Amino acid sequence: MFKIGDRVKALPSITQQDGCDSQFLINKIGIIQFESQDDRGVNWYAVSFDFDDDRLHGCTGFTPHLDGWWCDGDYLSLVPES
Repeated sequence: MFKIGDRVKALPSITQQDGCDSQFLINKIGIIQFESQDDRGVNWYAVSFDFDDDRLHGCTGFTPHLDGWWCDGDYLSLVPES
């Protein structure tokens, strides 16, 4: 769906992501740093964001500055290059 380096926006539906308080990510733009697929076939992306928040983290080392969040690809949209 997405590739490393893509700019993506967190959709309002990200609040439906399992067990996460992700309201603060709605409409924020980030960059895909890593892609993984779980045993159910769900694509997960380590997305690096450019704002500070204590809830952001390093995504198991895949976002370099503790500025990331694991996002289900269903809750992201591609931001077109301008």
